[in-house]
Order: sequence, then C-alpha cells, then structure tokens
Amino acid sequence: MTGPFTCPMGGGGMMWLMIFMAIFFLLLLIGVVLLIVWLLSRIRPGAQAPLDILNRRYAQGEISREEYEQMKRAISGGGG
Repeated sequence: MTGPFTCPMGGGGMMWLMIFMAIFFLLLLIGVVLLIVWLLSRIRPGAQAPLDILNRRYAQGEISREEYEQMKRAISGGGG
C-alpha cells in the first residue's frame, strides 16, 4: 500500500512518529516559554499588590476612612 505517509519499504509508521514527535516538542517548547513568562511576572521587583498600596495610602492619611472602605470593597470584588 502506498500513499503520502507510507514508504515503499514499509516504514509508513515512521512518518507518523516524526509528525507526533514534532507536535510534542512544539507543545513542550510553548509550555516552557509560558512557564518562564509566568515566573518572571511573579517576581517583578518593586511590584506591590493593590491592597498593599491602599493600606499604605490610608496609613499615611492620603485618603479618608470612607474612601478606604469603598476602595477596599472595589478591590476585593465586593462592588458598591
């Protein structure tokens, strides 16, 4: 039997193996790149969480208690 993915010597399975290996290594490479990007985004120097910034502003007197409570609800997804 001959076809686009078969070899006259009977090595048709080898072509499928090469295709699956290429797909596997491509997915592996994409996974490694995404992992590196995720790790680098987690360890940014000087990055502060929004709640930390809000707490600092309230402690320094930049915002009132009402503003603090309203912003805290907005940050934590409480709405209103």
